[in-house]
Amino acid sequence: MLRGLLAERFKLAVHTETRQLPVYALVVAKGGPKIQKAVDLSHMSSSGGAGMIRGIMEMPAFASYLSSTLGRRVIEQTGLTGACTLSLKWTPDDKTMTDNSPPSLVTAIQEQLGLRFESTKGPVDILVVDHAEKPMEN
Repeated sequence: MLRGLLAERFKLAVHTETRQLPVYALVVAKGGPKIQKAVDLSHMSSSGGAGMIRGIMEMPAFASYLSSTLGRRVIEQTGLTGACTLSLKWTPDDKTMTDNSPPSLVTAIQEQLGLRFESTKGPVDILVVDHAEKPMEN
């Protein structure tokens, strides 16, 4: 409905393209993963806020969560299958770290989960605006 309204009101025309852009690959760190397979899948959910996530999640969903947190696409390449119990605590980038603060997200991923990020390039879907007009007055 929203696309239709924008197309009608602003003569908006868009399409999606896949481009090779910088991404993070989520991989297993040296020493192996520190993640437990989930036993009880009846409570498959997660919770958290700024600087914390706790719950049962599959790795593709976790990579998607990390993508929104980092503002860059994260491609899951751990090879871990099934649901896992995750518990991760970090200090968000916009917070001041103290001696008692949890580590940064990148450090927490490695120390607490036994995973790490690799910078690489990969496919990212982007929205391209082909045409838009200033709307007429009502």
